[in-house]
Amino acid sequence: MGSEEDILKAIEHLTSSITEKEVRGAIPFNKFISVLYKNPEKVIRNIFQLFYDMMNFYIGKGIDEYQNDPESINYAN
Repeated sequence: MGSEEDILKAIEHLTSSITEKEVRGAIPFNKFISVLYKNPEKVIRNIFQLFYDMMNFYIGKGIDEYQNDPESINYAN
């Protein structure tokens, strides 16, 4: 497990990557309701789903070095 400093650096890197790639402005409430109605599963997410999405988008699956090992825990590189 990494040190607290390493974890904070990783979070800082993710945050800067997110802000560099995507900047969203505010939208009117009526437009938000319209988007929510059309695609609620993408608009309303809980924190666990958001974290999972973020990790998969910015980090990816990685390479499983032990594909045939039933005890592999699939750490990312």
